[in-house]
Amino acid sequence: MRITRILMIMFTFLALGSLILALLIMRSDGIIAREQSRRYISYRLADELRQTSDDLTRMTRAYAATSDIRFSEYAKQIRDIRSGAHPRPEDYHTIYWDYYVAAKEPPRPSGDPIALRKMMQEEGFTNEEFGLMQNSETNAVDLQKTIEREAIEAVGGRFKDETGQYTVEGEPDMEAARRLLYSDEYHDRKADVMRPIEKFLVAVDKRTAASVAAQERIRGMLELPLILAIAASVLLGIVSIVRMGRFIVLLERKEKEEEERLQREQRIAERRAEREKEESRPSE
Repeated sequence: MRITRILMIMFTFLALGSLILALLIMRSDGIIAREQSRRYISYRLADELRQTSDDLTRMTRAYAATSDIRFSEYAKQIRDIRSGAHPRPEDYHTIYWDYYVAAKEPPRPSGDPIALRKMMQEEGFTNEEFGLMQNSETNAVDLQKTIEREAIEAVGGRFKDETGQYTVEGEPDMEAARRLLYSDEYHDRKADVMRPIEKFLVAVDKRTAASVAAQERIRGMLELPLILAIAASVLLGIVSIVRMGRFIVLLERKEKEEEERLQREQRIAERRAEREKEESRPSE
């Protein structure tokens, strides 16, 4: 009985340990889900930097090709949304500017203004990643102030003087603007904008993947003890049941033997009483 009690105590502790481990795994699953969500959001924000850079190039080229002022306004709005100076459209990470350009009106309502950098800060982007982002933005601003501005000024009929200022006025030269925006120099400078963004995307992907992997390793470390605890609990439970069964059989056997002993003693007592009765009768 003592061994059975010990087994039952061990079974109880193993069951409690299994429950604790199961709760820890459930908590780990929740953390993994949050990290995976953060990974998705982080990559989505990082990709927005790449997409808006391409959108800016597209709008600048469209303005150079058509002289339609709305494309210049779209480009400004893209920069303002990124900087937080303009309300951020809902679901901005999905298709937006293609619909906007086609319909000439926003495809969805906007929410509160918030800078892309602030959103990245809230998601835990690192200083290294912000440094790459800053390198790209610096190169983009330099491109905007040089080739892109020269192309835009050419569309408006303004050209550089000897000092590099746009004081010379003439007929709009859209062909010159197109040549500038499709020149080898422009492509090289555009590549200079995109290289830090590529490194930025890779850095964000590696960091968030490592974070998810770390949580998955923790979960894996909890799984094996849980499996062993459950297996041990089942084994101890079986052993305890078997021992309890044997104990019950033994008790039943002892009860039966005790009952048989009592019956024998009763029969002996009855026979003894009969003999004494017979012996006490007077002889004839």
